[in-house]
Amino acid sequence: MIFILILILASAWDIRYRRIPNWLILIGGILGVFSHADIFSISPLRVTWVDSLIGILLVITVLLPFWIAKVMGAGDIKFFIVLSLWLGWKILIPIWVVSVFISIIHLVARKIFFLRRDELVFVRKRFMPYVAHISMATVTVLMLGR
Repeated sequence: MIFILILILASAWDIRYRRIPNWLILIGGILGVFSHADIFSISPLRVTWVDSLIGILLVITVLLPFWIAKVMGAGDIKFFIVLSLWLGWKILIPIWVVSVFISIIHLVARKIFFLRRDELVFVRKRFMPYVAHISMATVTVLMLGR
């Protein structure tokens, strides 16, 4: 339940402000570390420290070039690191694939329904709430995996 609350808060913040506050990343990360101790039974999956560390390395290796190319924000990458703490590395790849698919659907819908045909350049640099897409993908993958 705490994990879902973090997904909802991060999504709402990203939709509203197009950024993720560091305090939310920090809380999510700390709770992700505590999820390994399983003191309060807050972990959605049973993952090992090794799974989480591999996930962090995977996120840094694969997604950091997207940040360097200004395609992703740093908050998106930090959010994926928080997810790797909670969920491990094995589920990150399906989450990433589904989140990209959701982003493509959002982009196409936005172009079809909200933009004039001559308005091909987006006014804002960060026009898509990618953490919201990641959160939707996370819930989808977790539900389909059970």
